[in-house]
This record gives sequence, C-alpha cells and structure tokens, in this order.
Amino acid sequence: MSAGTPSGCLDGMVVIEIAEGWTAAAVCGRLLSELGATVYKIETPQGDRLRARQPAHGEGDSCVHRSLATNKRSLCIDPLGTGARSVLDDLLRRADVVLIDPFAVDGLGAHVDEACRAILNPRLIAATFSAFGTSGPLAGLPGGELIGQAQGGIIATTGHADEIPHRAGAPIAAHGSAVFATTAILAALFEREESGIGQSIDAALYDAAVATLYTFIPGYFISGKAPPPQGNRYAMSAPWNAFPARDGWITVSMGTDKQWQGFLAMIGRGDLVDSPRYRTNDERTQPGIREEVEGFVADYLQERSMREGIDAFTALGIPSGSILSVAQLMNDANFRSRDMVQTMRTTDGQDYIAVGSTFKMSDTPGTLRSASPALGAHTIEALRELCGYASERIETLRRAGTVLGQERAA
Repeated sequence: MSAGTPSGCLDGMVVIEIAEGWTAAAVCGRLLSELGATVYKIETPQGDRLRARQPAHGEGDSCVHRSLATNKRSLCIDPLGTGARSVLDDLLRRADVVLIDPFAVDGLGAHVDEACRAILNPRLIAATFSAFGTSGPLAGLPGGELIGQAQGGIIATTGHADEIPHRAGAPIAAHGSAVFATTAILAALFEREESGIGQSIDAALYDAAVATLYTFIPGYFISGKAPPPQGNRYAMSAPWNAFPARDGWITVSMGTDKQWQGFLAMIGRGDLVDSPRYRTNDERTQPGIREEVEGFVADYLQERSMREGIDAFTALGIPSGSILSVAQLMNDANFRSRDMVQTMRTTDGQDYIAVGSTFKMSDTPGTLRSASPALGAHTIEALRELCGYASERIETLRRAGTVLGQERAA
C-alpha cells in the first residue's frame, strides 16, 4: 500500500478468484479488492480471455481487462500440470473467500465443491456463480447476461410494445449478481466472527434479474396481469418519461400530486388542479390520460433548452436530468467530481483508464491501489508468502510448467 492510501475494511483478507471474462464472479472480485481484500486471480498460461479482447490502447492487454483486473494479483497455473490441484488446495487452505465460476480456468473451478471446502478449510467462504444457481430445473445450464435478462423477466419489461424484445444495455444481471454476492460475502464474514465457520453462497444471474422486478411482481399477484414493456415510463406515476428539449433529451419524473400541482402553476394552468381527469396520480396513469399529461410537459419543453428545463423542474423539487451519451458523461462536471474515472499505470509504464470505486465511505473508502497485473506477475509471491513453499519447490513447479511466473523486482 502506498503512503497516504486509506486502509480498507477488508485489509488482510485473502480472496481466490477462479473466473474468466467479464462475469459476475470477476466483478465481485474487483469489488472486494476495492474494500482492501487481496484478490489472487487464477489464470491459465493462455491468460484470461479478456486480455485479448479489443479494444486495446497501444500494446498490451485490452482496456476491459485492465479495468476489471485493477487491484488484483495474477496467479498463473496450468490446470493440467503436475500437482496443479495440490497447489490450488494449498491456496484454498489459506484463503478467506473463494469466488468460483465452475466452468472457468479449464474446469479448475469445478474442483472446488462443498466437500472440498469443508475438508480443506472450514472457515472458507465459497461463492459459486452461475446462470441459474445450484438448484432448480435449470441448475447447471450455461447462460450469460442475455440469457439471465431473458429468463429473469427483464427483457419483457424493456423497450416498447410491438417492437423486437431487447435487453437493458448495461449488464445489470451480472453486476447485480456481483453486488448481491458481495453483500452475502460480507455478511458471511461477519457471521464467521461468531461461529468460526465459513459457508457456501449460491449466486445466480437469474436471481439477480428477478430481484430487479420488485415493483412489478407485487402488482402481478394482485391483478394477474403481466406488465408490458415500459419504455421510459413508470407504471405507478405520470408524467414520467423522456422528453425532447430544444438541444437534446431530458427525463422528468413526477411522483406526487404536489409536484404535478406545482408544474401546472408554473405553466399557467392552475385551472386544471382540480380537474377530475388529472387530480390524482392514479388518474394520471390511466391510458389516454397519461398521454395527455405527458403532452403538457412536451409542450413546455419544446422551446426550451435542456438546462432551462432541468433548472425549472429542479426549482419545483421535480427530479429531472439530461440523457447523456458516454462521451458527454466523461466531460460532465458531476461525473468528474465523483472520482469514477482514474488513470492507472502498469509496471511497464502504460497508462490506462479504470472505473473508480462506488464505495464512498468516511473512514475506509473503496480505493484503486494497484494497476492490472501482467500474466503470472504474483505467482511466485503467492506460493512463497501464502502457501509457504520453499524456493526449490516453486522452481520445480515452474520448470514442470505447472505454474508460470517470475520473481518480481523489489
């Protein structure tokens, strides 16, 4: 840790990550590393497939790999090499948490099961990541973000009616699964302080997708009607949508009758406050009427700039914001102020951009402490310091091709 770097709430915690690609397990590893955990990412001699994924900035690994591998340490093992399973077992004996994608690292993740955890290290917390979980009719089937959003009900609520179904643009199922798993891991670590025993965590993209439907599921059980695609609307409030201003699009969310009444006063239509068509939110969300109240907002904004519209709605306490492209977001003052982009430098002097930490805590905030590592950069360190291997044993494993790594410069 460099001087001046805040200590993390998980300092001293050892995490073994057995995952490949941009997956929930790998995102979870990144989140735990931001909180101070030492995360050893196990890779094959070919390296994580994300290393070769375009785009890349200059020479070296891809941009997406560098961002996801920031803060992590690379430990390179050939799963088919002599003694590879024994090396993994020794790592697990000394770890606090293991993140497992059963299909990752040429099947090395499948080696870690409940019996293995209980025998090797009863204190170990083992989080298994999959598309559908470890139980149920779909358990064990392959799947990723698109499948998780489809089977988990998200796609059916996204987009507009009578259009080709499409997923949410951001990988919300994978990232939701990572966040839920991180929460479960922190809870399990807290419980372990009392019991001294670890536990297994079943993290499914499917469950994370279903969990995003909190506002849809209760309504279905009451009405028996499945919600149609929502577009930018919200079934329980109106007006609530995206509207064109003179120089771009803004979103407006009116959730209370008071906000609606303030809006009517602002546009000089106070005569409609007591209109039975618009008086309550329940009335404004009815088919046909919803379109009418949205029309009032659209008419107000058509001759105004985004800034003028947002300022006017904000003054009334009505949430409003511009729709930003990624390019616009990068230059947004609020974005810059939140430290959500940081420049990191690899050991060979290459700079790259990494997404910052969302953990904004007063005493132990999430931090980016180290750049993404070269393949196998921490293998020797892990075997010596974590597993307690003598130099002769490490050299034997390295010569046999079981592990890949070089001594790091002091």
